[in-house]
Amino acid sequence: MPSSSESICCGNLQLEKEANTRGKEKRFISASSPGKILLIGGYSILEKGNIGYVVAIDKRVRSRIETIDSKEVLFELPQFIGAGSEKFKFMKACADLAKEYFGQFGNAKISSVNDEGFTFGGGRLKSGFGSSAAAVVSISAVICRHFGISDVEFIHKFSQLAHSRAQGKVGSGFDVACSTYGSIVYSRYSPKLLEENARSALEKKWDFEIRKMSLPSNLKLVVGFTRKSASTVNLLKNVNEWKKNHAQEYSVLMKKMDIENEKAIESLAKMESEMSEKGMKRFRKAFNEGRKLAKILGEKCNSPIESDEHTRLLKIAEENGAVCAKSPGAGGGDSLVAISEQDCAGRIEKAWEEKGLVIIDVKPSGEGLLWE
Repeated sequence: MPSSSESICCGNLQLEKEANTRGKEKRFISASSPGKILLIGGYSILEKGNIGYVVAIDKRVRSRIETIDSKEVLFELPQFIGAGSEKFKFMKACADLAKEYFGQFGNAKISSVNDEGFTFGGGRLKSGFGSSAAAVVSISAVICRHFGISDVEFIHKFSQLAHSRAQGKVGSGFDVACSTYGSIVYSRYSPKLLEENARSALEKKWDFEIRKMSLPSNLKLVVGFTRKSASTVNLLKNVNEWKKNHAQEYSVLMKKMDIENEKAIESLAKMESEMSEKGMKRFRKAFNEGRKLAKILGEKCNSPIESDEHTRLLKIAEENGAVCAKSPGAGGGDSLVAISEQDCAGRIEKAWEEKGLVIIDVKPSGEGLLWE
């Protein structure tokens, strides 16, 4: 019996002819991008020249653009209720940037769905895996390909610009870079690039630095969701407000953090080929010094980067075998992460579950943007 739908795969594009469209072609372009965990570099990565290490995970946001018979751009977010959702804001920023750069943009429907684990409670609570950045990269990718552009560097810049505009021009862009390139060591672009118009910004070379780096294979991530969500934007605003009034103290603290972060990243990079107890100790010491400085920053700017409650939970992870643990990224809630050797992960998970955390099954991934 003949099928009512015939699919023809052409590279990364899918052309589908449906019986009820009387032979009229519909074009689909699909892409996905990973979520992230910023293991090293929270806050210090905001400053140009400082570095951080961000791990891509096996949770992805999958987006698709479909050519339709409409002059408008339609948005579809089946996992979220209402146009007021945060994800809609980021999706619209991508479409608005496309109109600015490419000119007229219509005849398209854009849809986006998250893998499980990005959100809880019908999208109301975020786990802190960077769903907004992953959505922006996958949506930007299908839009750019819709206009004939599949160059990854261009898509990355397009995504950075759209994400920054939607977020109010705060942040360093590490999450967008990770969702594009996978697990990386990252140093940000110059913020002044965001002040330029779309054509000027997108057609020049940006001065970010990116180096691919996978988490050593003997290490595992244990992630526990605290059942609360933090606002990265509000946390950053608190830090920036303190920075304005204490510029010198802020500068000294950021420099100290970056020094420890560089040591931790260097030790981690050597761990795969030079596994030793001495190397593990070097990594743990630098990682924990950076974490301690981030907690001090939170205390100075009256922002819960690492609350006392979270400090107790992180200590529990360490007592159960974690190499180290922290409230990753901007901190403040969402999820806690422990880095452990494989044989300790089960003990950490059990101890955190007993304290009420929801364990999320997360694995590191070396892959960034993928065409599907």
